[in-house]
Amino acid sequence: MSTAYYALFHLLNQSAVEACLGFGPRPAHRQIGETAVRWYTHTRMAAVCAQFAGTGVHAKSKLRRALPSPASTTPPSQALQDVAKAFGTLQQARHDADDDPSKRFTRQGVLAHLGEAEQAFKDWQATNSEPFRPIFLLMMPTEDDIIRER
Repeated sequence: MSTAYYALFHLLNQSAVEACLGFGPRPAHRQIGETAVRWYTHTRMAAVCAQFAGTGVHAKSKLRRALPSPASTTPPSQALQDVAKAFGTLQQARHDADDDPSKRFTRQGVLAHLGEAEQAFKDWQATNSEPFRPIFLLMMPTEDDIIRER
């Protein structure tokens, strides 16, 4: 369970750092990137994913109120919603596996979670042109604290 969750966690974490800072050829680039990935917490990333999962960003969320029209009424792509949902599902499965000794997992159930992680990777690739992808990544280290309403 942990492997499936951490694979997605690190994919999003690395994507966010690369999008915001880039990874250049100099040693300082690598050092900055290696430092920045530590700014992302599981709790904040889960909170951001919860905002984007399911039917998308809630109409009354701070993000929606800050966006101008028509962006404020445009939902994130299904692929981005599915990545966000998978993050939450896999994180919960990881917590169950690591923290609940009474929880039992079947081979079929574990394979389903691995398949969900694999699908999330594919869905993430499909979000390359998604307009909400940069906002999703930008919010990762701060949740919605970064947003200033209009």
